Amino acid sequence: MYSSNIRASARAVLRTVLFALTRAVLRRHAPTVIAVTGSVGKSTTVRAIATILRSQTTVCAPHGNFNTVYGVPLTIAGVHTAPGASVWRWCDVFWRLGTAIVRREFARVVVVELGIDRRGEMAQLVRLARPHIGVVTMVDAVHAQYIGDKDAIAKEKAVLIQSLPPEGVAVLNADDPRVAAMAADAPHVRWVSAEQGDFVYSNARNTRDGVSFDLTCDNKRYPVHLPNICGTQLVPSFALAAAAARAYGLSCDRICSALSAVTMLPHRMQVQHCHGVTIIDDTYNAAPPSMAGALQTLRTLPASRRVVCVGDMRELGDYERRAHRELAQHILHSGATVVVTVGTATEETYRQLRHNGTITELHHCPTAADAAAVLRRIIRDGDTVLIKGSNGVGLSSVVDALCS
Repeated sequence: MYSSNIRASARAVLRTVLFALTRAVLRRHAPTVIAVTGSVGKSTTVRAIATILRSQTTVCAPHGNFNTVYGVPLTIAGVHTAPGASVWRWCDVFWRLGTAIVRREFARVVVVELGIDRRGEMAQLVRLARPHIGVVTMVDAVHAQYIGDKDAIAKEKAVLIQSLPPEGVAVLNADDPRVAAMAADAPHVRWVSAEQGDFVYSNARNTRDGVSFDLTCDNKRYPVHLPNICGTQLVPSFALAAAAARAYGLSCDRICSALSAVTMLPHRMQVQHCHGVTIIDDTYNAAPPSMAGALQTLRTLPASRRVVCVGDMRELGDYERRAHRELAQHILHSGATVVVTVGTATEETYRQLRHNGTITELHHCPTAADAAAVLRRIIRDGDTVLIKGSNGVGLSSVVDALCS
């Protein structure tokens, strides 16, 4: 008990110092702050915004996935990886923030990812970042274990929009009713939609070398192609990024041209070709919408056989069993004939698939190591393999095993 109290006190002091230094940097340089939140698609949207804006101005954005309450300070500090328990790395963060305060020049735009998993955290983050442009991707039962149902999650995400200044702009997904409702608290809104809005994306398709779609911006339709990216489910994130860049002031021509330079972070729909097998590595994280999107993408890709390796989707709370039962239906519609489920929650997925009886080869493995052993034994030349699950399941090690 005594040691746990010490650790809690140390974390409180760490957060206080980090937040104070971060506020000082932002007050000193007064950059435009663009903040992105949502249940899925945050990191992709942040990366796309940063890529587009770098075509015209200086940008400070996360080098990796800083999807915690410490994400804003780590982004401002410019570190590439979270310090974890390393005292020396935290000292480096403090040093970087301190020197940023006295530095003569700083980025004109800061793009931050506001990831939360507890009630009240969004209020802390927006008080720290004081965003000028707020982007909300979508709301789903991610972190429902700690925050509550989808309505409770939406209420927490809406704090970002409520915090915007009178001249601020909310970039909202018009196709998500819970996100669209946030417009009531927004000073100005730019709508993004697959049907009707300020920014409309359409004709999304996977091509031989990437993803293509059409984007209507300022009532003009632009063809957009992103090479070396897999997955039409990513297109809404690119459209949201375009709308954020337009809110900042970039022209539609420049935005659509700059989108072609967007690349993905590691383990996010990355395509690798290993030993005659095509592997789609989407092992960083998993939630019901992103899992459904990845499986839909698998269905559109050429393959002699489609193989699926899925791990648990975590932190879904009371929605967990239903989500993994529904996952079985998405797998059945993906065209997969070989399926490996991994973990504890996916036991429900396995049972549903076994009961259906149409999967040619079906395995359940308790660990990622077991899954790697099974896949190395059963995959063959020409297979396309989708590997996806929550980060804690460790399925990136399966990708490493198959490509070694």
